[in-house]
Amino acid sequence: MPFADTRTEVYYCGMTRDHRVHIGGGPVDYLFNARAPAAAAVARRGRELQRSLTRLHPALAQVEFDSTWGGLIDMSLDEAPAVGRCGRHANVYYATGYSGHGVNLTSLFGRIIADLIAGEDERWHWLPYLNRLPPYVPNEPFRWLGVHAGLAAIRALDR
Repeated sequence: MPFADTRTEVYYCGMTRDHRVHIGGGPVDYLFNARAPAAAAVARRGRELQRSLTRLHPALAQVEFDSTWGGLIDMSLDEAPAVGRCGRHANVYYATGYSGHGVNLTSLFGRIIADLIAGEDERWHWLPYLNRLPPYVPNEPFRWLGVHAGLAAIRALDR
């Protein structure tokens, strides 16, 4: 059974089809200009997740992780995804604002964009995210300041 905690910066845990445990989530960070984290930061995050897994399931304390991943996630200011087309000639296609749900949404949004290109998009008109433009995100350094202020507020609520 999957697990998620009640904090805003949640941990999630579940079992894969081949009976392996996957865990992720927890505190996030934003690096200036949306830089990807260094390998040392990814390794440190893997150790933090290992400790979280041990806290949830002490019997797994000696289990080593097969792999870890760290990277960028796409998030909109209102935490809602968007997919569609825009531009003066309606020839710019976009999918954005996955907000931590990218694994599922990229597949769906790929099908939607393919249908938009083919002119067969009528089946998606009910979707509230279609042709929606997310709120403007300012450039650096204002983006960095805003993200870190927001993260500080979230962490204060989670305490």
